[in-house]
Amino acid sequence: MLERVFRKLKERLPESSVTSIPLQVALQTGVASLVVLTLRWSSVLVTAMVTAATVAAVPTESLVVLAPLLWADRTALSYLRVRRT
Repeated sequence: MLERVFRKLKERLPESSVTSIPLQVALQTGVASLVVLTLRWSSVLVTAMVTAATVAAVPTESLVVLAPLLWADRTALSYLRVRRT
């Protein structure tokens, strides 16, 4: 019974150029908007260090020592929002 339903759906849908995409993906609604934000923790810490070295009495040598260590850190906070039609 289910095979008949899927066959009828396949006949009505246009041919997909990629055969590896399952039928359920073809039936989904379209994407109206997509928002992706990524905040890297190392960027926040480097900005804080530069501000502290500029404003406060933090030695500028700390930038030379800690900046490469912080840039190697790949920790990030990500936000993804998908709005469908």
